[in-house]
Amino acid sequence: PYALLMRVIRHVVCKLPRFERQLCSWSGGDPGEIERGIRVLERFIKPERLARIRQVVAERTSNATIVMENLHDPQNGAACMRTAESLGVREVHVIESFDRFRYNNKIACGAEKWLSVKHHKNASECLRYLRERGHIILGADVHEGALPIANINFAALQSLSLPLPPRVDSPKLYRSFCENISRLAREQASRGADSAFVSTARSRTPLAFVFGNESRGLSGWIRGACDVRFTLPSVGFTESYNLSVSIGMTLYHCKMEGVLDRGKCAFENIPEELRAVYFRYLLQSIGRSVEILKRENVLISGLF
Repeated sequence: PYALLMRVIRHVVCKLPRFERQLCSWSGGDPGEIERGIRVLERFIKPERLARIRQVVAERTSNATIVMENLHDPQNGAACMRTAESLGVREVHVIESFDRFRYNNKIACGAEKWLSVKHHKNASECLRYLRERGHIILGADVHEGALPIANINFAALQSLSLPLPPRVDSPKLYRSFCENISRLAREQASRGADSAFVSTARSRTPLAFVFGNESRGLSGWIRGACDVRFTLPSVGFTESYNLSVSIGMTLYHCKMEGVLDRGKCAFENIPEELRAVYFRYLLQSIGRSVEILKRENVLISGLF
C-alpha cells in the first residue's frame, strides 16, 4: 500500500502551463519595456491587491538563496518552496544530478508562482553559477567540523568583499580561487560577535544555503566544496531534522540575525531587479495578461 501511495503522490505534482514555467525561470528583459508593461497591467488590478503585491515585492531579498540537491519526495520539494517564499526568498536553485525536482502543488499552495526556480544538471554547474554572482556557499551538514548555526557570525560573512572567479577556463585557477574564498569565509564565520556590521543592504555579500537529499544529505563533493558547513543542533536521539523544517529553521534564524533584511526602502525606490520581479507578479495576477500586453504592443524579450 505504501508503494502504491508514493506512486500516486509522484503523479500529483504541479505541471505549470508553459508560460508560467517560462516566468519561473525568466531573468528579466529590457527595463524600458518592463516599465511600459507595468503601467499597462497596473490598470487591471484592484487597489488592495496592488498594494499587497507592492508590499511583498518590497520585502523580497537576494541576500540569501536556497539550494536543494537531488530532492526525491515531491511533498518535501513543495514544503521547502512554500517556506522559502513565505520568508521573502526570491530565488531557489535545484540540482538534478540524479532526481528530477518535483513538488506537490497542493502542499506548495501556489508558492511556485512567486519564486524564480533555477534548475542545474549537476552540483558543479550550480556552485559555479552562484560563485560568479558573488555568493558564499554554506552547506547544512551533521558531520564533524560543521559549526552550530548560532555560532556563525553572519554579519562578518556578509561584510566580505569577494572577487569574481577567473574568466580563463583553468581548473587549477578556479580551484585556487575557491580555496581562497573558503578560507576567508571560514575565518569570518568564526569571528566573535564584535565584528563590524555593514548596514547598507546593497553592499552585503549574498549567501547560498545548500541542503542535501532527504536520506543521504549533502553529497561528498558538495560537502568539500562548501565555504562553511553549519549544523542545526538536536537534543534528541535523531541527529537531523526534516528537510523543510531545516530550511525553515535556517531562514528564520537568518531573518532574526538580519541576513534577509534589505534595509528600509520604500517601494518607489526599489532597485531595477525588483522592478522586474514586480512586473512578473503583475503578470501572474492577471488571467489574460499576455493578451493585454500584446494588444498594447508591449513585447518583452524572453517571454513572448
